[in-house]
Amino acid sequence: MTQNSKTIVLVSKNEELNTSVQKALGELPGVVVEKYASALSELNGKAQTMALACDLIIFRTDDNTEEDLKALKSIKQAGGTARLLALSGEDVTLSNIRRLMSAGVAEVLPESVTAEELDDQVRKLTVGRGLALAGPTIRQGKVITIAKARGGIGATTLAVNLADQLRGQKRLFRRHDPHDVVIVDLDLQFGTVAGFLDVTPSQALIQMAKEDIDPDETFIQQSLQETPSGIAVFSAPANFAPLNALRPHQIQVLIERLRSRFDYVIVDLPRAMVEWISPVLDASDRMYLVADTSVPCIQQARRLIDFYREENLSLPIEVIISQEKKPIVMNRHHVEAAKALERKFRHWLPYDRRTASEAADRGRPLSAISSRSGLCKAIGRVAFDLIAEAGAGKSAATTN
Repeated sequence: MTQNSKTIVLVSKNEELNTSVQKALGELPGVVVEKYASALSELNGKAQTMALACDLIIFRTDDNTEEDLKALKSIKQAGGTARLLALSGEDVTLSNIRRLMSAGVAEVLPESVTAEELDDQVRKLTVGRGLALAGPTIRQGKVITIAKARGGIGATTLAVNLADQLRGQKRLFRRHDPHDVVIVDLDLQFGTVAGFLDVTPSQALIQMAKEDIDPDETFIQQSLQETPSGIAVFSAPANFAPLNALRPHQIQVLIERLRSRFDYVIVDLPRAMVEWISPVLDASDRMYLVADTSVPCIQQARRLIDFYREENLSLPIEVIISQEKKPIVMNRHHVEAAKALERKFRHWLPYDRRTASEAADRGRPLSAISSRSGLCKAIGRVAFDLIAEAGAGKSAATTN
């Protein structure tokens, strides 16, 4: 096996399914397929060994989901690094899909999946992660996506200043040590992150599209810019580009390579629904959807949540209310808005046009203009919660 080959293990008692899946996988370059005519739960200790030595395990989930869940738990406890893809019957319940994904399965597909769909999923789950025999030096940064329910709601303000707050500074009374943070502006037509941080718009995304480039480490390094505070920026181009000019695979590789270099990858999404958003959502650890509590905005937020959840069922989506100070007691329309979105409103960004405009005009984060402003403090609380959650996750992993 060459150094760049991918090892995929196929586990299923259904010989017809094994043959069709193996045939589809055999057309992928650099892929080695190992086949086991068994259920995942019947492999015992061999499943843990495989998870340590391969890139992807594809298994047919039995009708008895409980046995598969036990096997998945054993793989997780053994420290297996392979991704897991489950193939299921058409009658699988949504509840069982959620349980499988909570147990560590990256994706659940019907066993009637087409070769093209399987090809896309395998590429998505094996590219760029370096999972085989991954060591502790491999960084897996958190991918945080920022979406907006309408234009002008302050999503880019949140993205830029969340990156600044997560970056942190070495000061006497710092709340946390500095993190390596990159912000990626994927709005090819109206992206303004470069202006918010006073960096030059980059042609990297257009170059990727025109030359059909899958970004490698050298390309990414040459495309990144750094602000005085140490935030890395992968900016949108200055001129317009078709939103569908990029391929999903290119964005997938870009995000995965960035997360291997940075503690936090902040992605500012466009409002448009394009095909390459799917790999961003798949890679995301959390989404912040910025909205206000007006009826039209809440209706749009509901539609977006439904769309994003279809793309990634397990993606945590939190709605952040912008341009409104957090009330001591929520009004009736606040309660109705939260009910319509089936979410609690934890974070509110107060309206502070003067400070936000000055920061944008000077190309500086809010902390450099007025660190005591209510807007800056509110975004700081969002960052603090993210860091606390990450710390709690590490502690839980260590305990387990």
